[in-house]
Amino acid sequence: MNKEHTINVILSALVLFFMAMIGYCAGDACFGAHSIGNISGQSASVQEAVKASQPAVIQTEIATGTARIVARSPKVFAYPHGTAMADGKMFIGMANKAGNPFPTNEIVIFDEADISNPTLVRVPAPGDIETMAYDPVNDKIYFPLSGNGSLVIYSLDPHTYDLSLIISTKSLDIGAKPAIVTDGAYIYGITNTNPSSVFKIAVDGTSGLLVNSIGHVPNGHSATIGVFASST
Repeated sequence: MNKEHTINVILSALVLFFMAMIGYCAGDACFGAHSIGNISGQSASVQEAVKASQPAVIQTEIATGTARIVARSPKVFAYPHGTAMADGKMFIGMANKAGNPFPTNEIVIFDEADISNPTLVRVPAPGDIETMAYDPVNDKIYFPLSGNGSLVIYSLDPHTYDLSLIISTKSLDIGAKPAIVTDGAYIYGITNTNPSSVFKIAVDGTSGLLVNSIGHVPNGHSATIGVFASST
């Protein structure tokens, strides 16, 4: 073995040694340290090349729960759409879908503690209950009857289920799937028409209906409201 060959062998061994020390991988070949225990009180390690057949995969175990149906209501409604929560109860209105066997001018009420015995409240006018809004200021639920070519809005007492008519007019068609919100003083809404209109009326119906057309927003369908306090 000549001197040049000896130097090359030593250099190759040093390269492998440092590759193992830093945990080097090239392609599917990986080099790592493997501990074999203690020798004479000193920690000893032998570096060995390990060729992995597949890249290493780190698996993270995610704790998952199992959903379980704890209660199921009787079949008293279909195609729910308008919803509200008040007095520990859920109030559900229905959409007018083809084949719906239930009257859509009916509100289905479930007590959150027992959904096996719902209460049904029939509204004395035709239409669908596609949107609802709970007013915590006056403790009322508001909803329009839609799909009848007009604007009809009722309030519902969540305790007694008494209904009160707020407005009924043919001057505005709110369409099939409008949306309403409230701030406790007024009911605001957007029509599901093209073009759409926004409207406003006092929650007790004492002020006249205000309507503003917004042609750049066709077919309004959802809404939310934010109440901001003045800093002055």
